Amino acid sequence: MDILPALHNRKMLVLCASHSDRETVSVLTAELALRGQVTVLDGGNRFQAYRVAQLLRQKTTQVDSIAKNIFIRRAFTCYQMLALLEGTPSLHQPFIIMDLLATFYDEHVSADAPR
Repeated sequence: MDILPALHNRKMLVLCASHSDRETVSVLTAELALRGQVTVLDGGNRFQAYRVAQLLRQKTTQVDSIAKNIFIRRAFTCYQMLALLEGTPSLHQPFIIMDLLATFYDEHVSADAPR
């Protein structure tokens, strides 16, 4: 994986990965956490916190303090995802959004349903 050299301050990085490529997201999250705070918005309940901890353990002995740089916010319904997107403050830190549309594929939710 060669995306890490492309990480620079004040740059946007968009990563579109398939469900089978969660390892890339885990590596990216670990690397960003080593550099500072990162927020993960997870709409498909696919974030692998244990794997990220393993990756951090390979790079540092301060796993507990570095792990505190990772803020995980999960949504299980389309209403929760909308609330996450509306309620997440605009911060000068990286955001990783996983499975943004996963909760909107729920066939039991009507397009006309009130919030």
